[in-house]
Amino acid sequence: MTEISWPNPTKEDFELARKYGYTPQLIARFRTILGHELKDFLKSLEKYNRKFIRVNTLKIAPRDLIRKLEKQGFELGETFLDYAFEVLYEPYSISSSKEYLLGYFYIQDISSMIPPLLLDPKPGELILDLAAAPGGKTTHIAQITNEKAKIVAVDISRERMRAMRSNINRLGIKSVLLIRSDGRKIVNYNVKFDKILLDAPCTGEGVIPRDPQRKRIKLQEYKSRVHLQRELLRTAWQVLKPGGLLVYSTCTYAPEENEHNVSFAVKELGMDLIKEWPIKTFKPSEGHGLKGVWRVYTHRHKTLGAFYAILRKKGD
Repeated sequence: MTEISWPNPTKEDFELARKYGYTPQLIARFRTILGHELKDFLKSLEKYNRKFIRVNTLKIAPRDLIRKLEKQGFELGETFLDYAFEVLYEPYSISSSKEYLLGYFYIQDISSMIPPLLLDPKPGELILDLAAAPGGKTTHIAQITNEKAKIVAVDISRERMRAMRSNINRLGIKSVLLIRSDGRKIVNYNVKFDKILLDAPCTGEGVIPRDPQRKRIKLQEYKSRVHLQRELLRTAWQVLKPGGLLVYSTCTYAPEENEHNVSFAVKELGMDLIKEWPIKTFKPSEGHGLKGVWRVYTHRHKTLGAFYAILRKKGD
């Protein structure tokens, strides 16, 4: 099992931990990644409250939805995607709107919209979303392909799969097969996929603004997550067709869950790392100690934190 960096906190680390409610070790870990940007980073996590929607273009054109919402007093701002908008003002909760109930949009942070774009799904492909619930990325894949791909969505959580089923029904998605199972058991189905999205279960450091409990992650949680992530990576490699594409993403900053796992996929599984960033209108930061992988930081990119890598299985 990979070693987890657990640095000794400095005096300032202890002070920042008390101020913001973190463990000193997590502050020390962030310092090793961000250096002099640490304080700006921590402040950004305290202040972040942006909300975004992804228009469900399977049901409505973006301009038509915006017109409906603006008539009710909502104010929306453009993003790098022509079907994603920031909610700048809500006269009431946008999730209580008729348009939400009709499945015209999905509430989703910008950083979570990136992995399906990196996967570049095409009509006719057989696609696996290996840790899929509650379905934001799965339904985005269906939208990109205009429901002309075959999508298998797997998740182990009964509660999260219940939420996913609700989201899929609300959005009117019909091209998704849901399987509630441990993702590692998908090999038993003897199916090979053209493309796989593994948005891996992780420690969630990137979503601290949404879940402040992530400020007190323990060493054992890092160890258990890395172990699971590598098993899921191996599973994805096993069920991916030769030449197939795997997008690996997380919502954490931990190098052990990110760059170290990509190195595992390259060195141990023999996968190729695709190093060119394909989205011209959104530019993330480079990886920590590894080129060709990508990070999003809240203080730099004004969205929740995330990590992305694009891998290809070698052909026969």
